[in-house]
Amino acid sequence: MAERKGTILLQSLDSVYHWNLDTHISAPNGKSWNSPSFWTTSDEWCLQFRDSRLYDGSENVGPVKLSILYLGDSEEEGPTLTIKFRVCTRGEHTDDEQVVNHYDDMDEIGHTQTFSEKRVYSIDLLNFPTKNYKLEIWCRIVTPSSFSRKDQNSHSSRHNFSLKNDYEQLLNSGKFSDVTFIVGNQELHLHKNILSSRSTVFAAMFDHDLEENNFEVVDIEDQTYEVMTEFFRYVYSARVNELTKYAIELLKTSNKYAVEELKSLCEQNLMQNIKIDNALELLTLADCYDAKNLQARCVHFIVSNAKKIIELPTFDINQVTADLRNELFKSVVRKA
Repeated sequence: MAERKGTILLQSLDSVYHWNLDTHISAPNGKSWNSPSFWTTSDEWCLQFRDSRLYDGSENVGPVKLSILYLGDSEEEGPTLTIKFRVCTRGEHTDDEQVVNHYDDMDEIGHTQTFSEKRVYSIDLLNFPTKNYKLEIWCRIVTPSSFSRKDQNSHSSRHNFSLKNDYEQLLNSGKFSDVTFIVGNQELHLHKNILSSRSTVFAAMFDHDLEENNFEVVDIEDQTYEVMTEFFRYVYSARVNELTKYAIELLKTSNKYAVEELKSLCEQNLMQNIKIDNALELLTLADCYDAKNLQARCVHFIVSNAKKIIELPTFDINQVTADLRNELFKSVVRKA
């Protein structure tokens, strides 16, 4: 069976997908290999690699193409995104790496493509070996607005890193704090101005407290100390140390306090961890906390894997609401 593992390396406004491919094993359809599908926000994609020399016996330089396929609903308008590729080869009996195309620097400007009518974007790969080889492919998908010049990015990254460290240190020290959050039997010493600047909910809360004699203690009864520590770490520094572990609880908390960037990050993480045995649970979660991207991904996953989900011993369609059942039914009908 061909080695075609895919890994999401980065989730933010930019998404990087990493695909390993061993071409000495025949392509499933005799002509091309397709990667596992992957997601960026609410859009589904896959990569396709095609080397005609491997199936027609030609030693001549022929069409070697790498493509990204947009798998979204054909009736919906596709996104406009910038695509970058990096491709490395390793020979059958050597680990020597060779970069084989001009997008070897993932920070360089790629190609901006609109996927409204044409659902695929391809590049020709030059100077490719003619013998069996293994591939490592990176595909980076970036929104056009996130581009800037490389030197500006480098300076900005260093500045942001220092700034995040400074704010996380302030969080950890509690120095100059003016509000205490009590979670269980533990305390977090925080700063109203930072919390208010990051959350409209906190801003409204502290404005009200100012009118009501400026309370300085907030009791948190619906969440654990560990989750709130990660939540406030993000509020202060835009970092989360244990996102996968606490993604569900952080989604709930970020929704409660209107920290939309963290909520989106949690959605991205959960979208990459939908499984047969948790898809209905995550669909209900997404519906309860208005996580539209996660909800769309769950619906697509459930419809695509309906037979396996129905066969689960724990399957109970009544664990989702009537509205969600209607949405699932409509999606099945559209797919039929």
